Amino acid sequence: MNRALHPGTRRPLAGLILAATAAAIALGACGMFDIREPVAPPGGGTNECAGKLANAPEIVLENFAVAMRCGRDGIGLYEQTLGDHFALELDPLDAGDLGGRDTLSRAEELQAQQTIVNDVADSLYFEFTLVTPERGDVSAFYQDMPYRLEVISREESTPEVVATYSGTVDLTVVEAGAGRWVMERWKDQGDQSGNATLGAFHGKYAIEQPGAASRRMLDLR
Repeated sequence: MNRALHPGTRRPLAGLILAATAAAIALGACGMFDIREPVAPPGGGTNECAGKLANAPEIVLENFAVAMRCGRDGIGLYEQTLGDHFALELDPLDAGDLGGRDTLSRAEELQAQQTIVNDVADSLYFEFTLVTPERGDVSAFYQDMPYRLEVISREESTPEVVATYSGTVDLTVVEAGAGRWVMERWKDQGDQSGNATLGAFHGKYAIEQPGAASRRMLDLR
């Protein structure tokens, strides 16, 4: 059997090969595989950093983690996860390090997050280790739920975890109306890892006391 291509077929195929080669070279030149800061895709609320409709408690937790990972682009979503009367209760040891302040208000919590993503951390990674909540008609209570927050530096060519914060939380999530759920109360507790807690980390930038939370705080700047 003659396997040679018909002359009329060779020209289109050769053109396709040349076009594919040129495209590959162009992508390589653009640094396609370089590590770059994440860029939110266009489309407004369709991108990941807009989160999901928080019509269930578990979606609030998912949105909170997404907002952390999105950094500056996640501030709006972070704010949406916190109820109007949200309060973060500090671990008693952390409260002692913060001049006896044992609670961060919603406004202080937002201030801390904005300062961290704008001036402190190159990027963040956050996760809960989910536990089964106690469910009511309009509330969900997650008791002793472990969490972990990593602060990542991109100053070098390879991203590096420069600080880890962890603990457990007694977290209350409530329905705020129209089927929308929000975080209402975060009771922070240190774990056995020796890491600073999220409360200590945020407390430093919410209250802005130099040297605060030095016992379990890594100063990144």
